Amino acid sequence: MEDIRLLILIDSCFFGGPEKYITGYTKRFTKGTSVVVATFGPSDLSSFYSTPEAVLKNIESCEIACANSYDPRQVSNLFALIKKKKINVINSHGYRADFIGLIASRFFKIPIVPTFHGWTAVNLKIKLFEKLDEFVFKRAKHIFTVSRANSTLLQQKGIPECKITVIPNAIDPEVYKGTSKFENLENLKSSLGFHNREKVLISIGRLSKEKGHEIALKAFSNVIKEMPECRLVILGNGPEETRLKTMATNLGISDKVLFLGFQPNVVDYLNISDICLLTSFTEGLPTVILEAFMSSKFVIATSVGGTPEVVQDKRTGILIPPGDIGKLSQETVFYLKNDGEREKISKAAFQFVMENYTFDSHVGKMEKVLSLL
Repeated sequence: MEDIRLLILIDSCFFGGPEKYITGYTKRFTKGTSVVVATFGPSDLSSFYSTPEAVLKNIESCEIACANSYDPRQVSNLFALIKKKKINVINSHGYRADFIGLIASRFFKIPIVPTFHGWTAVNLKIKLFEKLDEFVFKRAKHIFTVSRANSTLLQQKGIPECKITVIPNAIDPEVYKGTSKFENLENLKSSLGFHNREKVLISIGRLSKEKGHEIALKAFSNVIKEMPECRLVILGNGPEETRLKTMATNLGISDKVLFLGFQPNVVDYLNISDICLLTSFTEGLPTVILEAFMSSKFVIATSVGGTPEVVQDKRTGILIPPGDIGKLSQETVFYLKNDGEREKISKAAFQFVMENYTFDSHVGKMEKVLSLL
C-alpha cells in the first residue's frame, strides 16, 4: 500500500486510556499517512477533542450519525464516509467499531486492523460482545494489541501470532505535563482540605466492577487504623459510583475518601499523592501506571493483564494478587512509612517509562504494518 488513507473508528468518545492511545499515535504518523478519526453519535465530540491530550493537529475528526448502538443508519453513514474519503484501511477500537468496521471492510474489500485493548467479562452482555469481538479478530487482516499479555490471550483463542503486533500503550511527556492546571500544588491540597502531615493515596480509573475499587476501599479502611493521617482520592466516573460511596460510608471512612469524578489534569492529583493504587481484576496495559511513572510516583498494582510488563515487582513498583486486601494493606503501610524505599523505586519507574513507553519509540512499527497490508 503506497499512500495510507486510514480511518480510525472509535466506539466511544469518553477520553480514557484507549483514546489517549489513539491520539498519541495518530499525531505522529508521517505525511504518507492521512487520517480520519471517527466516533459514533450522538456524542459530544467538541468535549472529546477539546481535551488537552486530544489535540489532533491537522487530523480530521467527525461523527457517524446514529440514534443509538442499534441504529442501521450507522452502517450506511460509515459507508458514505469511507467512499467520500477514499479510505483504504480501517483501524477499529471497541466492540461496535470492530464489528461494523468488519462489515465495511468486506463491502469495500479493504483491510481492517482492530486494536485489542483487553476484555472485562463483567456481565453476560459484555461476554457476548467479547465473543463477537473474537469473531471479528479471526477475520481481520491483522491485529494490534497494547500488551504482550493481550497477544498471548488472542493466541489462546486460536489467532496465529503472525497476525498480531504489540503496539504498547505509551505516554507523551510534553502533552502529559501540559495538562496541569495548578501552578502551586499547595493550592490544590488546600482546596481539598488536606494538610501537610497527611499521606495521600490515589486511585484513578472508570468506576466499574473490573477496576476493583472496593478492594482499595477495604484496604484503606485497614491502613487508616495504623496511619490515621491518611486520605484516599478516587478519580473517575462510572456505574459503580453510588455503590462505592455507600461502601465507604458503611466502612466508616467516608470522611477520609474523596470521590472527585473525572479530572483531565491527573498530573496535578498524582503530584500531591504518595502512592497510586491500581486494584483491577483485568487490564490491557494501564495508561494510569505510565502517568504515575511519569510523575515519579510509587505504584502498587494487581498482577493482571499487561501490568507486570511495566510494574516490575520491587523494581518499578509493587505487584499484588488481585483481590488480596491484606497484601494491599500491608504493602501500603510499609511504603508509606519508608519514604526512602518509596522514592528509590519511583525514580527507577520514571527512568523505565522514559526509555520504553513513549509514542515516538513505537509509531514506526504501526506504520510499517499498515504499509504492508
